[in-house]
Amino acid sequence: MYYFFTIYSTTLGFDITNNSTVPTKLTALKAKQGLSHNNVTALVQDKYGILWIGTDDGLNIYDGNSITTFQDNSEIKLTFNSIRTLSMDSLENKVWIGTNGSLEYYDYGENKFYRETIIPQDNIIEDVCKILWDDDHKKIVGVSNQGVYREREYGYTLISEETSHIYSIERINSTLYIASNKGISVYDLATDTYLDQPQLSFLHQKQIRLLEAFGDTLYIGTAQGDIFIFNKGVLEHVVNTNHSIKSITKDKQGIIWVGTESHGAYTLIKEKKKYRLQKVLNKKISAKTINFIYAGNDNIIWLGSFGNGLLQCNLNDPFFTIGEGPIKELGLNNGSVTSIENDAGKIWIGTDGGGIHQVDLSSMKITSFLKNKSILSVQKVKNTVWVGTYKDGLFYSSDRKRFKKLIRNDQLNYSIEKEVIWDILNDNDTLLWMATSRGVIKYNLDNGLLKRYEYDESNTHSLSNNDCRKVYKDIKGDIWIGSFHGLNRYCPRTDEFKRLYFNNKASDNMNVNNAILSIYEDEHLNFWVGTFGKGLWRLNRQDDLFEEEEEINKNLPSLFIYGIESSADNFLWLSSNKGISAYNVKTGQILNYNEADGLQGPQFNVGASAQFSNELLAFGGTNGVNFFYPQKVLNTSVKTLQPIIKKLIIHASDHPSVSKKIYHKKSITLQPDERNFSFEYAVVDFKQNHKLEFQTRLLGFDKHWQTSKNTFSSLYSNFEVGTYTFQVRARYPHQEWGKIQSFQINLSPFFYERIEFKIVCIVLLLITLYGVYRWTLKRTHLRNDRVEEIINQRLKTLISEEQVLSDLENQQSILIRETLEKREKELTTHALRLLHLTSLIEQLDEKLLHLQTHPEEFSTNKIKSIRRDIKNAENLEKEWEILNQLFAEVHQPFIKELQELNKGLTEGNLRLCYLIRLKMNTKDIASIMGISINSVKVARKRLRKRLELPTDISLNDYIFELG
Repeated sequence: MYYFFTIYSTTLGFDITNNSTVPTKLTALKAKQGLSHNNVTALVQDKYGILWIGTDDGLNIYDGNSITTFQDNSEIKLTFNSIRTLSMDSLENKVWIGTNGSLEYYDYGENKFYRETIIPQDNIIEDVCKILWDDDHKKIVGVSNQGVYREREYGYTLISEETSHIYSIERINSTLYIASNKGISVYDLATDTYLDQPQLSFLHQKQIRLLEAFGDTLYIGTAQGDIFIFNKGVLEHVVNTNHSIKSITKDKQGIIWVGTESHGAYTLIKEKKKYRLQKVLNKKISAKTINFIYAGNDNIIWLGSFGNGLLQCNLNDPFFTIGEGPIKELGLNNGSVTSIENDAGKIWIGTDGGGIHQVDLSSMKITSFLKNKSILSVQKVKNTVWVGTYKDGLFYSSDRKRFKKLIRNDQLNYSIEKEVIWDILNDNDTLLWMATSRGVIKYNLDNGLLKRYEYDESNTHSLSNNDCRKVYKDIKGDIWIGSFHGLNRYCPRTDEFKRLYFNNKASDNMNVNNAILSIYEDEHLNFWVGTFGKGLWRLNRQDDLFEEEEEINKNLPSLFIYGIESSADNFLWLSSNKGISAYNVKTGQILNYNEADGLQGPQFNVGASAQFSNELLAFGGTNGVNFFYPQKVLNTSVKTLQPIIKKLIIHASDHPSVSKKIYHKKSITLQPDERNFSFEYAVVDFKQNHKLEFQTRLLGFDKHWQTSKNTFSSLYSNFEVGTYTFQVRARYPHQEWGKIQSFQINLSPFFYERIEFKIVCIVLLLITLYGVYRWTLKRTHLRNDRVEEIINQRLKTLISEEQVLSDLENQQSILIRETLEKREKELTTHALRLLHLTSLIEQLDEKLLHLQTHPEEFSTNKIKSIRRDIKNAENLEKEWEILNQLFAEVHQPFIKELQELNKGLTEGNLRLCYLIRLKMNTKDIASIMGISINSVKVARKRLRKRLELPTDISLNDYIFELG
């Protein structure tokens, strides 16, 4: 923990040689989180990053997300529950477990524990205290109650002279060191002989409890609390803890960690030629027994305690927190920190309801004052510490032993005994400026006079608002007051204020968008203002106008800026109700930090920030105060995450699900009925507060990545036979995706899905189809023959019947034709008769005309002849009716179509059509109809008009085409 120690020793100015304790941030994993027991005895981390945790009641594996427990009553059983030691065999990929009764190992492939017998006797309890390997990768096992055994080709052989009370063993090259109740024995593994080491004879009177080797150096721990170092034949006493040494380990930075009995943990620091202990201070371990310390991956130190579970110390965590807890263990009476002030190597921390605390990091002591007060502000002026409270006024102390309350009235005769003092400013060690809920108070330290400045509606040069939260002095010496309604600059010449607003308007009503909580001037003289809900603004002091930092405000997690500090490289550090943000003024870069990164919590408090020498920053919130070096925070990179695929769970409706561990495998083949399955995956990440994001896909099924947050499983069902590849990758929010982890799954087919079965089925089907085809073909031939015979018989009958029908049709056709011909003759005859009658009438007319002109030829005979002709002409109309009737019989289709197309034709029009149809010429038509040829032409024109015939269509052709 030299990292934490360096922060305070180099920053606050106390002597490093006097610092004997180290404040440490620890995270506990206990039985309530799933650990099998709170007494942790052994630890080891495998090549997958998974932590194996041995306890007094079972073995646990922990991946940062979940715990799996193995005991003698588990489905995967251990022989004995009490774990004494753990060791990783990376060559054979096995975890070896030494219990209080056996030597066992875990086989990843079989997912089982196997016991390996050391002493081939019945009912022998093998209390294994440690497991080592020689150069031939043969095991050397220390059995507490039986001796030290070495693995041979034919089994284990006893190599120790002492066969009881073996406490520890350790190996450096070919030399084996054995710690027992008689001291330390030295054994040469190359020659199988004991060596005389007189330098170690001094230790025979000590109760050696622990041996650990780092390189060529052997560390020796005793029950009396002594730590010795043996290197190159030289034994050196390093230090005495006065408490039995339980564990010694070395981290990747070379720091030695020491676990003791009933007195917590230490780090061993070498300064020049001397060593000293530095206590790891945390209430979780200060008075606890630390059974085992393990330096794991990612610079994490694991401390296995007696009764307090497993404790995690992340050396990469740049944030150190002092929070609520017992005073004797560097804790605060109340975790809500409201103010911070440096005081010559000591830190004053004000809390909400827990008073003010003086933290002395050189002695790791905390002294509290005003224990039940709500502290809002603290300021050191010369040798006096001034403390502002909530509704309790102002307190001060010059001796740092007790605080007195300031009893004063201002010029308006207002007492400050019940004042709410949000902020205090030291102005040249002569004036105190106090931002209060009733304006600003200026206290003259020389004459003791108080002057209050308040908002005056009638005076535009008074304060803009009485609720003031921040008072600040810039590099020019100007005093600035941030209120809940604008910014105020004090003018000492006139003893007045100039008001500045974000909207540049002095509204009478309070506007929260003008509320100012924090003020800061950086080294480049940029003047920054943090607001209550409007983000970060910069003041243009030439024009006294505010300029909004729009880009940063878009990317800040919160627009409530509670505190502003700065660091090198142009960074502003902003606290809010959603963590801390680092803003690079030059590049515009924004980095956001929250509880997952090690902060005390998301919520910080107004005014609770401070900058110490050497750039150490402090921000207080509702769960404590965070100290950190900005550069350390900026340089802390987020590692690229690589997930592991832990389990494959087979789901079935007729029996319980089956879980298979697969993180050590690359592929698996499933049975035909194992088509419903899910994958469980995780990131071996022990930053417990970090939220994770995963992307998964099943190649052969998914076309795209499926994204989920803090979901550690994916379910698939009803897949077709084939080979699929499950892939998963992970990241912290807003970081780059990590490496893809893949696992191949082969789905075995049912017998009826196999290609061989399908081929056999196809062959049998083809044979069957061929047989059916042959049988059908033969049957078809027989049926065709019978059908052909029947067809021939029926065909003959049909032909005969067809012949009869044909004869009948021919006869009918002849009859119809003869009838039509007869009717046609009759029609023609009647047409000729009409023509004759018409001619007769014409002749009769000529005779009468002749008698009229030649009356002298009138005679009885002439009269008789004319009367006879008249009688013959009397039947003309009747003949027309007969002609119409005959025409209708012969030319029925023609008449029907003519009437359908031209419904407005007269009787004369129809007679003209009939005569044209009968192919009568104009002269005949004129004679039959008894009109002149010109009248026929006129009648034809009228008929064309009625028929609406174009001029290019012949009337005769039109009538012939009808019907």
